Amino acid sequence: MKLSVSRYVTLITVQSLLLVLDLCINAFSDLALQDTIVALVVYILQDMSLVFAIILIFLSFFSTFLFQAGLLSDVVKEFGSTIFISTLYLILSVALHWVTLQESTSKDNWSEEEPLARSLATEEQRWPAGRLPLYATQRFCSLIYYYTYKWTMLRIADSKYYDDKVWIKRSNAVGDSTSTIIENGYNKEVIELK
Repeated sequence: MKLSVSRYVTLITVQSLLLVLDLCINAFSDLALQDTIVALVVYILQDMSLVFAIILIFLSFFSTFLFQAGLLSDVVKEFGSTIFISTLYLILSVALHWVTLQESTSKDNWSEEEPLARSLATEEQRWPAGRLPLYATQRFCSLIYYYTYKWTMLRIADSKYYDDKVWIKRSNAVGDSTSTIIENGYNKEVIELK
């Protein structure tokens, strides 16, 4: 199935909007920590946008010739780093959100009694020992995620992933014990005896 221009433009636009949304939430989410409910809504929005972005990448993979012909190892070779980084970034984001909300709800009890307590809190009270490394790791992983995701969404549009001739030549050149031949739109498996 060829990737049409209108479908590609729509897909790239939605994926870019999801990346920009995630970037904005990462940049400004610390401002939402003053209110636990607002922070919860912002974090749910970020996690859902990450899930949708991963779903869109997999939908792009599913429409390629590689996936439709069952050449999953080639898909993993080409885009394995994006799959790994996207999954790792989602896990780190959810973990950071959970830790941050746990700390936020425990601090809400004493901040209601003393309104200036949060602003006068020491650096150790604002950044407990476990949160800072998780925060730094999640932010560093976000940079790698943005790069690999953008690289993948631009690379998946290459016509070679939607053309059967390139991959049939490549699989025949490797000399596998099985090869796939496409005739009249039907897949036939030919087993070569060695």
